[in-house]
Amino acid sequence: MSSVFSADKTATRVGTLRRYTTLNSIGVEWDIEGDADHDATCRVEYRRSGRSKWSEAMDLLRIDYHGYYNTTKADRRYNMLAGSVFFLRPGTTYQVRLTVQDPDGGGVVEQFEVRTWSRLTIPSDGRRLHVVPGDGGGTGTEADPFRGLAAADAQAKPGDVFLMHKGDYDRFSPKTSGQPGRRVHWIPAGDGPVDLHHLNIYANHLWLEGFRITRIVEAARNGVRDRINATDIVLRRNRIQGFHYGVLVGRYKATRWVITDNVIIGDKDRRTGKGYGAEHSVGEGVELNHSSHHVVCYNTISKTADGVSYPGRNCDIFGNDIFEVSDDGLEPDSGYGNVRMWGNRIQETHKAGISFQPMLGSPWYIIRNQIVSDTTMFKMRVCDRFVMINNSFIVGKAGVGAAYLLLNCVSRNNIWYNLTHSDYLWIAHVADPKQVDAIRRYTNYPLSESGFLPSWATDLDYDAFGKQKPPPGVFIGDVFGWYDTRAKRQTHFSDVRSFAKFLPGVESHGIDIEANSTFENWSLPMDLWRSQPGGKVIDIPPQLITLKAGATSIDAGVALPNIHDNGYTGKAPDLGVHERGQPIPHYGARDEKSLKTHADYWVLKSER
Repeated sequence: MSSVFSADKTATRVGTLRRYTTLNSIGVEWDIEGDADHDATCRVEYRRSGRSKWSEAMDLLRIDYHGYYNTTKADRRYNMLAGSVFFLRPGTTYQVRLTVQDPDGGGVVEQFEVRTWSRLTIPSDGRRLHVVPGDGGGTGTEADPFRGLAAADAQAKPGDVFLMHKGDYDRFSPKTSGQPGRRVHWIPAGDGPVDLHHLNIYANHLWLEGFRITRIVEAARNGVRDRINATDIVLRRNRIQGFHYGVLVGRYKATRWVITDNVIIGDKDRRTGKGYGAEHSVGEGVELNHSSHHVVCYNTISKTADGVSYPGRNCDIFGNDIFEVSDDGLEPDSGYGNVRMWGNRIQETHKAGISFQPMLGSPWYIIRNQIVSDTTMFKMRVCDRFVMINNSFIVGKAGVGAAYLLLNCVSRNNIWYNLTHSDYLWIAHVADPKQVDAIRRYTNYPLSESGFLPSWATDLDYDAFGKQKPPPGVFIGDVFGWYDTRAKRQTHFSDVRSFAKFLPGVESHGIDIEANSTFENWSLPMDLWRSQPGGKVIDIPPQLITLKAGATSIDAGVALPNIHDNGYTGKAPDLGVHERGQPIPHYGARDEKSLKTHADYWVLKSER
């Protein structure tokens, strides 16, 4: 179906340029007008301030979307170019150059400067003050410590470092704020556990480290709760156990939290089935509560509903070890632009690896994650553009249900593998005309009367697909299923080559794989999807999905700027999460040794 646009609608006119950073990333959202034919592009280059040579990043993505889900709609219609630069050095000033081109007219070059967030450090010039459990008094000296956290908080000044000695401090509600660059620091003295039973945050610019927070009152549903939409909170190396919500950040307006190296254990129990019924989707490890500009990294999260949920925009979620969750590993539902999820290990998810219901904006990035899901990989409802690169997706049952929504994404170098022989990896089910029309009102993407077909938003290639072989004589199902609205029938495909012929331009370099010739130390059970909370529970040890020597997935990928700038061991990047011959990343909370070893693992070598 062809469309004709007037020149004033096809030429690109740039508008407001929004830019922001985190510890390791730069995000851009650049509003535009025109470009009705969606052929505008934006090249991205960056360099550290003071250097002469520019480095290339991935192009900004073309976004044309107004997300919705039932009665919830995005805050505005997004007609823009947007995207991110990854793996940068903290506390560093960068110059970014954007070059917009459009064959219909409207080319422009824009350059700006931003600074990534500073590294997490405790200043050496702050007062060192001592605290012990108690009901008031003290001067904060080692000989006369503050007695109780409330007494210490009442005397706090920006830059102070409170050394908390062992004991039970009951509850803590810090009310004294630090200043930008001069947080108030609460850290353990090192002489034993610092016990707490609830942490309410009523202040900004805080560093909270080393608490052992346990639930002793059933009514205390939150381990850590933000009461004021707090700004600049470091939550580091705490153990938070037994709560319905481990960390509950303030709704919508909280900003600039760094939640790192914590162990969060919720109140779900799949052996007894507790928390897996009506409340299976409620009770998060880290709930960002639709707020923006956060980093959640290197946490070990288990026995919650979702590992990390509800980021707004400009959030980095990486290095986390998430397992035994009653809903989804990552739930960025209702997220906006530049939600970045990389380097996470996720397994034993009762529902999905990652949820997309809905995307209110875009892009989202899913890079180098290892996910083993009991049932499905993606829970997709209403989706916009997203990027997935070098992930290993191992699924116990069906991979993606509403797979036509994958036609919105950029996909490279991923491995998809199904542990069952009967279910599809990708299935685009029948959609009735009412459903199709409802989605089309908010997107300019492939849902149309002509079928679930590739469009300007589709860019899927260089991925691998496979499924478990059945016992001899048992039927093996197809890998792909697609509802062809032109022919009014479901079409099935047993391999990626036949699927690529049906959808021209999709996975033309994709390959088929088999587990035993692809993966090292392969031991995942075929019946993982049968794991039943409160009944038969199938446990699996922590997985490292690595490639076997000689596997066809080695050197079968394609290099992408910024993403693969640390190099690869062969002629081209491998498929899947782990490049053979390169160090394995750390997952979960780090001790002192692993912190030193992996502190800059994700920072580009050129930026260290």
